[in-house]
Amino acid sequence: MHGLTALGAYECECGMLQQLGDNCIRRLKTAGDLLSRQAVILEQVITLSQCTDVEGDETPQPTKKRKKSFQAVEAWRCTTHPHYTRAVGELCLDAYLQGAGDYAVQNAKACTELIAQHNAPSLAKRVIGLLHGAEPERCRVISSNHTSYRPPAADEAEAAGPSTAESSQAGAASAVEELYGAVVASLQPELESCGLSQDEFGVVLLIASCKLLLTESSPQPQGQQVCNELEEALTKIWHGGPPDQPTYRFELVPGPNPPCDTLVVAFSSLGDYLIRPEFRKTLQDLPCARLFVMDPSCSWYWNCPNGSWEGFAYYEAQIATMAKGFRRVVMLGDSMGGSGALLYSHLATLVISFVPQVDLEADIHVRREDFTPPRKRAFTERVLASIRKARTKANPAWIEVHRGRASIDSRHTELLKADVEESYEKHAAACREASAAVEPFVVVVHDCDSHFVSTNLKKQGLLKPYIASRIARHSTERQTVSVS
Repeated sequence: MHGLTALGAYECECGMLQQLGDNCIRRLKTAGDLLSRQAVILEQVITLSQCTDVEGDETPQPTKKRKKSFQAVEAWRCTTHPHYTRAVGELCLDAYLQGAGDYAVQNAKACTELIAQHNAPSLAKRVIGLLHGAEPERCRVISSNHTSYRPPAADEAEAAGPSTAESSQAGAASAVEELYGAVVASLQPELESCGLSQDEFGVVLLIASCKLLLTESSPQPQGQQVCNELEEALTKIWHGGPPDQPTYRFELVPGPNPPCDTLVVAFSSLGDYLIRPEFRKTLQDLPCARLFVMDPSCSWYWNCPNGSWEGFAYYEAQIATMAKGFRRVVMLGDSMGGSGALLYSHLATLVISFVPQVDLEADIHVRREDFTPPRKRAFTERVLASIRKARTKANPAWIEVHRGRASIDSRHTELLKADVEESYEKHAAACREASAAVEPFVVVVHDCDSHFVSTNLKKQGLLKPYIASRIARHSTERQTVSVS
């Protein structure tokens, strides 16, 4: 929730604070930078707590352990990726307005003192060291939950979003809870020293405060470099791939013997915040090698391990290297993963993209504060450029983009300007019939009202047969591949 919006909502409910709110809004309008604006909002949170005559002032007390007061944070923890923000004031204000009064004030006071000290580089480096120290516990959590956090009945639900399956969501939430516990335990000395609550919200505020100071008050580019290191240290916690993978954004699974000539590159979606290999069950019996690609930074494959926004070159180089020697390369993904499949379509012979985001400025799923409008526009341009290259290279790629009837997904596919749009039934039938023609660049429309097209196919028992038939058909369409 944006600070001004949150404040306005509070004023509507509590008219006694109208004048105080107006003063704050005037100060926010004249604040020169993000650091000044966040300081004003933090001061406002502390001031609100002094208005004891406001109706409904009973609020939860601050606590070192997570209690009901933290439910406000839980509501967005798995959807908005809060550790990518610097808006410490807005986080505290939002928690206050949702009923966590004293709890929010305690943390607002701690953040105010932390910002006043301006010792971000040394603090951030200590935090980075403590986060690295959490790696053994992270490996234990991922290893113990690697199958149990996605129960067999819902294992490998391929859609992007928290509503794929209740059991899968609950399992992932349990793993996320354990990971947060590992991070809280690791950072406990700094949380206690800074006066922040020793729970998930305290972690989010500590990281956001460090990032705010590093980017707004520290010398550049040194401050940004430390900020990137901090970002990556925390980002690494949230990937759910095999814990023994040295390059944790990739997992390469060889195909059957004798060696096959098809590689399927499966990009992970945003999912439920724990970024994991996807389409594993769907692909496991197919005669192909599999490369699972993950983006735990939730950046639509636009951010790379050093924290910089040079992810396109990074992922492109890694995928191109691993794809060498294969005659056919299939890019597969859903939602954010579908965007990844299109982003690197120029390396493919076939692309199967479910409900991708193309215009990130218009999509509600893209919530990283540092994913700026220029970066989002650059992403769109890069996707369209990759598709043009894929379609005009010596061996043009087949590209199919799947969507339902959701208006937001329709707007994304309209930007692609595909050759034709046809129903799933017609397209699937063509893929099964050797004599039927398959359109080389097509938008496939499903009888589905939501974003979860692949989940709908899976529930009908159609997803795996379709992927298998499409890849089998592709073996007759393409005999050679040139990865460039």
